[in-house]
Formats: sequence, C-alpha cells, structure tokens
Amino acid sequence: MHSEHNMRIKAPRVSVVIPVYNQANYVSDAIQSVLDQTYPDYEVIVIDDGSTDDTRDVVAGFGDGIRYIWQKNLGLSAARNAGIKAARGEYIALLDSDDLYETDFLFTLLTTLEKTPRADAIYCVAQTVDVANHPLPQKIGKVVPPEDFYNTLLRGGFFPPSCMLAHKYCYENEGFLFDESLRRVEDLDLWLKMAQQYIVIGTDKVLLRYRIASKSLSTDPSIVLNHRIAVLNKQFNGGFSNNHQCSITREEALGRSYIAAACESIQLHDLKHANLYLYQAFNTSPELVADFEVFYDLSLGDQSRGFRGTPLNINVQRNARVLLALLNRLFNDPHISIWLKSHRNTAFANSYMALGFISFGTRQFRETKHYFFLSILNKPKYAFSSSLISTLIKSFLPVRFLEWLKLLRLNLATTALT
Repeated sequence: MHSEHNMRIKAPRVSVVIPVYNQANYVSDAIQSVLDQTYPDYEVIVIDDGSTDDTRDVVAGFGDGIRYIWQKNLGLSAARNAGIKAARGEYIALLDSDDLYETDFLFTLLTTLEKTPRADAIYCVAQTVDVANHPLPQKIGKVVPPEDFYNTLLRGGFFPPSCMLAHKYCYENEGFLFDESLRRVEDLDLWLKMAQQYIVIGTDKVLLRYRIASKSLSTDPSIVLNHRIAVLNKQFNGGFSNNHQCSITREEALGRSYIAAACESIQLHDLKHANLYLYQAFNTSPELVADFEVFYDLSLGDQSRGFRGTPLNINVQRNARVLLALLNRLFNDPHISIWLKSHRNTAFANSYMALGFISFGTRQFRETKHYFFLSILNKPKYAFSSSLISTLIKSFLPVRFLEWLKLLRLNLATTALT
C-alpha cells in the first residue's frame, strides 16, 4: 500500500500540456493520443482557457488520471504558461487540443534526446490531417543542423508547437515563457529565445498529426504579419546573446515576413493586399528577387493547406495568371527602385522555373516545357541548371517510361537497404 502511494506521487518523467479553448469536439482525441503512448512515464495537464462548451465534461470522462486546470480566458500563450508552471516532469511536451501524437512520439523524441547529451530540446515532423483525422498529402517541418536552427527560424517558423519536446529548464529562465501579449507566432518568439541559449535538434520522423480544421486561413494575414514584425523587432533590437552569430539581416527577415503575408493573401484571393506585401517584400529586401524558393511558394497560389507543395488540388494555369499579373503590376510601379527594376527578368525567370517544376509534378508536360523555355529566355544562364535540364528532358519522355524509372529507383533503393 505504501509503495503504491509513493508511485502515485512520484514525479513523472514527462509532462504533456494540453491548452484548450472550446475544442470539446477534438480534445478527447488529443488526450487519447497521449494515453496511447508506448512510453508510460508521463502526466497529462489540460489547461481549460475559459471554455464555454462541454470541454470540462469531456476531460472529466477520462477520470482522475488527467490533471484539469480551469482559468479565465487569457489566450493560448497564457494557457501554455499555466501548464508549464504546473508541470512536475523533467521534460515538457506541448500538445494543442486539436493535434494528436503518434503512439511513439514520446518514446522516440525522449530516447533521441537522451542519446544527444548536449541537446536540450527536440522537434519532429508533422503529418497534416483533416477534421476526421484522415491524413492529407502535406507534411510540415524539416530538420536543420542545430547551428542553423536560429537563422532558419528568422526566415519563418517551420514546425507546429506540438512538435516540440524540451527539458523543463528551457522554460525556467526569466523571459523564457510564451509572450502573453502575442496572439500569433508566440511559438516563433519563444523558440528564437530558446535557440540563443540552448541546443535544439530535430528528427525527420513524422510523429505528430497536425489537424488543419481550426488552423485554416481565417485570420487576416496583416494580424499575423504585425506579430511577426513585433517578434523580429524584439530580436534585432538587442535580443541577441553575445555569443550568437546571426547570418540573417533584419531586412531579409522582414522581407520574408512580407512574402509569407503575400502567400496567405493569395490563398484568400485577396490580390490587392498580396500586391502590397510583394511590393514591401522586394523593396525591403531586394535580394529576395533571386531566391527561387520565394517564387516557388508564390507559385503554389491558392492551393489549400494540407496539400501545399504536392501535385494535388492545384490549378497551375490559374496560379500562373495570378502570379504573373502581380509581378507585372509590381515591376510597372514607378516607385520601385532602379536596382529592383533591373532584376525584372530574374523574378520572371524564377517564376517560370517554379511553374515548370509544379507542372511537371502534375504531369502537365507541355506546360513544363513552355514554362522552362520562358525561364531560360528571361535568364539564359538557367540553361545550365542541371535540375531544370534533367526535368525538361524527362518532360519529353512517355509517362509510362517515367513511371517505370520511378519504380526502378524504388526497387534499387529497397535492394540497397536489405
């Protein structure tokens, strides 16, 4: 009896914090995904941020094993902070109430982190799912070397908060909780601070299901943009530690924030603001005109979240019309700089090349050739791009032959692993 009591009060190894606000329809899935973990030594803390739906009853249905804390509605950052302060574990995992862990989330991240003694925190890749928890094509996240983590964040957040597992001490320094004045990109703000003092590693294992439903683009992109700018200003106005080397300029970081807002506006078919944000992006950081990835993101157009960057649910011709119209309007603006105007061909060449690659992915080979030729016409040196030329050659091959090549590569890769 005495030993059972000691086991009950023994601090768990991991505290999983689930903030929730009016998500009674999803939070049970989040809780169950923790209870289904292969790693057993954890506690679940649900912070109810003043819900007015059936959240309390849903959580109560799981019994006393779930720690339930109610607070008045103060926002997501405040709810996460309350959970972190209440946590008893050595490690803290943050699970948004509409996301789900894969069953090996805790085991994989914890064991990987412990195998890297110098590391303080770890993140994984997320699989997007729909409202019914059916997988969508898009995965979110990428792994970067720890020394590149800070600079990658400055270019824009690249994984959901639920992907993170960190030692509790990462949150215990002064100022190392979520900024409760931020209602957007609060995670980006905290990870930037964390990256200056701690070593954050990543794994390319897909361990989180990131539900798109409540995270659809219903928010005015200008609100998100303003919060991004506020976060960047905190970093560039004295937020750096003395020993941290930053390779991203304020102008580039701001320019990429404007690009993100332009992409979000295109998704919402708000071309007026998309044009404004493009103008601000390239005038703030003209060098972005030479960044192919910028134009690839823009070329995805209004492709919905959960599908972005995949060959599904994309209308290449419509996206091309929108992007080329935006660029024509931008470069015909008499107020842009002479330097930027002189790089018009570079912008169009990158756009055509991005549209060519996307067309190839959708098996529209005539369009692939068309856009690649236009890209080379605007920037002749792109004729020496190995990726463009190899893809262009493939676009002349029969579809069945391409499928055979793909199958052959898969077979060779499988043979090499055995």
